Amino acid sequence: MRRVQRIWACLACACLCSCAEQRLECGADPVKHTLTSIVREQFLRDALDTVGYSYDAEKKAAFKKATRVTAEDARLIEWDAATGRLTCVARVIIDAPESSDRANAKTATLLQYRVTDGDDGTFFVEVAFGDLAAIRASPVPESKRSS
Repeated sequence: MRRVQRIWACLACACLCSCAEQRLECGADPVKHTLTSIVREQFLRDALDTVGYSYDAEKKAAFKKATRVTAEDARLIEWDAATGRLTCVARVIIDAPESSDRANAKTATLLQYRVTDGDDGTFFVEVAFGDLAAIRASPVPESKRSS
């Protein structure tokens, strides 16, 4: 009987711990997902203006589908206890096609961002506009645009 009681006690502790409020961290999956979404949207906006096949819906959809952004090695730089804001940096990797006839090329950059805790478990991710504007797609030569 004691073994059954220990199992129930362990299950109760596991349930209580999983329901406890999660701490906001630079490398938390929801934070990294939000960061990569912000970077991907900015990259796609710039790339589709640069690449030149933004008018072709099929090629545009293929380019969007082939573009992936991941964030690695997220770490805390500073924590402002008064506002609860974290200043973080992560290595952001953009894996996107250079042209329709070549494989994807990876570009990595360090990106600084801030995370602020909100109400009811929400959070805000801020990236400086200058840092976002620095993320650019490499221009495709005119000869490759027509293919």
